Amino acid sequence: MDSCITRAEHEEFTKRMEAEHTRQNRRIELLERYGKEHTGRHRFCHRRGAGCGHCHDVDQIRRNTYEPY
Repeated sequence: MDSCITRAEHEEFTKRMEAEHTRQNRRIELLERYGKEHTGRHRFCHRRGAGCGHCHDVDQIRRNTYEPY
């Protein structure tokens, strides 16, 4: 057991792991939210019979970056 770590090293490791888990959980949360929004837009456009081009235009208008094809 020559390679035991100190209490301080363990606490630092724990803090870093918790921070990484928080970052990963945030990324997952954002991806899930994006997926739900994308699915909602797709269903809305599909119900209206509009194609993907319409969805693209709507996204650009919302972001104020609209450029017609």
